Amino acid sequence: MKLRKGGLVAAAIAFSAGLAFATTGAAGATTTQTVFQGTLRANITGAIKFIPALTLTGSTGTVKVVTNATLSNLSGTTIYKGTTITGGKYHSAITLPAGSSCTSLAGGLPANTGKVSYTYTGTLPAAPTKVAWGSTTTNITSTPIEVTLGTATVKGSFTKPSGSLSTATLYIKQSESTLLSDCETTGLAKLTFGKVGTDISALNLG
Repeated sequence: MKLRKGGLVAAAIAFSAGLAFATTGAAGATTTQTVFQGTLRANITGAIKFIPALTLTGSTGTVKVVTNATLSNLSGTTIYKGTTITGGKYHSAITLPAGSSCTSLAGGLPANTGKVSYTYTGTLPAAPTKVAWGSTTTNITSTPIEVTLGTATVKGSFTKPSGSLSTATLYIKQSESTLLSDCETTGLAKLTFGKVGTDISALNLG
């Protein structure tokens, strides 16, 4: 069985007002966070894991898809109202139905909503960013494979000037032939992305 080129990668990754607001902590205490305005760009490195691994045969149960990434080399609005963002983490998790396989991924995944949490210095923590990704495009002719996520809906930090312009570009470290081989043998357990040669995976918010 032959997979449609690029469909697997595109589907699997279609991955999460500048005023302080109050939230309630675990002990009931009020914690004030700083909601950042402006834009943020960061390099991202991470993986998309399939639990259990996907094969060419439909799964007997549901499959959990978990994406985790680390943000580095931040630029843009990293300092706001006394808070400095020094780094961050991205996380999202969705569930595929029973019967999912490598080939069924070509039909797309459910809507992917992720969260960016920030490390910071300063008195107040930086409010996280919730990202709901929309369109996904894949350039299968490029080396490495390039996946672009765009038309995001953003809540929290970096909703202004226009959170809908938020995008992410992921460069897949595995080749298409490696992904197909995994599906045919031991199963596709994860996709990894980050820096591949001179190409750097990046997240743009705002």
